[in-house]
Amino acid sequence: MSPSPPRARLGRDDVLTGVHDLPLPGGGRTAERLAFLVDTARDDLARVKLVESHLDAVAISAEVAPSEAVADGAWAVWASEPPTARLTVDGAGDDVTLTGTKAFCSGAEVVDHALVTVPGDDGSRLFAIDVASGRADGTIEVGPDAWVTHGMARSGTRTLELTRIPARQVGPVGAYTSRPGFWHGAVGVAACWHGGTLAVADLLLASTRRRPDDPLAHRRLAEVAVEVAATRALLLGAAESIDRGEARTDAAAARLLAEVVRSRAASAARHVLDVVRTALGPGPLAFDPVARDVTEDLAVFVLQHHGDRDLTSLGALVLAADRPW
Repeated sequence: MSPSPPRARLGRDDVLTGVHDLPLPGGGRTAERLAFLVDTARDDLARVKLVESHLDAVAISAEVAPSEAVADGAWAVWASEPPTARLTVDGAGDDVTLTGTKAFCSGAEVVDHALVTVPGDDGSRLFAIDVASGRADGTIEVGPDAWVTHGMARSGTRTLELTRIPARQVGPVGAYTSRPGFWHGAVGVAACWHGGTLAVADLLLASTRRRPDDPLAHRRLAEVAVEVAATRALLLGAAESIDRGEARTDAAAARLLAEVVRSRAASAARHVLDVVRTALGPGPLAFDPVARDVTEDLAVFVLQHHGDRDLTSLGALVLAADRPW
């Protein structure tokens, strides 16, 4: 089998294609929204990283600032807050600027606008900034491409330096993380991991169909099928709960649900990656650019789940819940 051609660099149109008519979470069509993320991730995990961020920004704006219009164009949410990269706020009211460093800004060179978090003593605040204008006038400096791993490199994740860029606060202090919708968005990320897992599983399926009489390949295929089915069922149940269950309006219930779904999706992704890499060996991963992208993108993306640390938090949530299952 000849190798697939390398994938093209992502651009602004890749963020916006197919997203305009998607429903917001919690409105009765969450399963449709999650299915779109799964399908997009299955096709291109780096692209869905930008698409999911845009969709999350639109949903956040609709929830925390429903009376304010969302500007046209491609959006992102940049909420990472490592201790070495922080923003400060100058001014008040409608005359506010942001200065400092913002890390892990995916799509930094292609999006038009972004929602960025700024931590404070009274809680985290969320601000909207015009990224395209900032890049043009120098109030946003996109740092050099220091991303050293191949995985998720096409998402264009960069570190930004902001210098007195005009900003508009979106919603009250703490509104971004205190709402159930924050956790609905976290389920959306799990849907992306699941789509990436399906793409890796597809590699094994194609390989097994080329050697259908190998019983060990059958065993590995079955192992992957169980992981995929379990995650898919949990995502469908989560969509129902977000639309009609307690997780729709209760932040604690939404968090418990999201943490369970994320842990399940991350565990499945890691298991399937291990099975498929072992089954395929070095050939496809060394010589097929798409097979390399599919596996390495998922391996990096799923690191947003922090393993034992996130499971420890989930255990505390289970203990505190009246009826955790």
